[in-house]
Amino acid sequence: MTQHTRRILPLLLFFLLCTQLLAQTFTARVIRVLDGDTIAIVSDGTQIRVRLAECDAPESDQPFGSAATQFTASLVSGRSVTVHVTDKDKYGRSIAHITTDQGLDLSTELIRAGLAWWYRQYSRNLQLGFLETQARDAHRGLWIDPNPTPPSVWRHAR
Repeated sequence: MTQHTRRILPLLLFFLLCTQLLAQTFTARVIRVLDGDTIAIVSDGTQIRVRLAECDAPESDQPFGSAATQFTASLVSGRSVTVHVTDKDKYGRSIAHITTDQGLDLSTELIRAGLAWWYRQYSRNLQLGFLETQARDAHRGLWIDPNPTPPSVWRHAR
């Protein structure tokens, strides 16, 4: 083993361990839907705020924000879900894929319904891009507006 390898190996092991700690899967109960892409869950007595992975729903005070929140609530409010944490955001929220008790991926369903954008910069899932295009072409949800304002632009304007 070279000296370079001896220095790099502990660093690689550290990053592998960190990745494994972030990528965890567990079941939880949804106790509150904060907005279309943010929920509060409780697991083992601990409350966790979760931001949905790979999608960006309108803000609560933005057009279709209320519709996105209601849609999310209709699928998960008060129900048991499977949570697959992939990361943490700058606000300390867990970024996760949420699977409903019916086996639906919540991010996918929001995009399919036209109530969220595919978060291209944080996703490699081209299927979500395809679903967004389908919703846009069908004028579903927020795509009834020919040029809806993405939440990131909405937040910066406020």
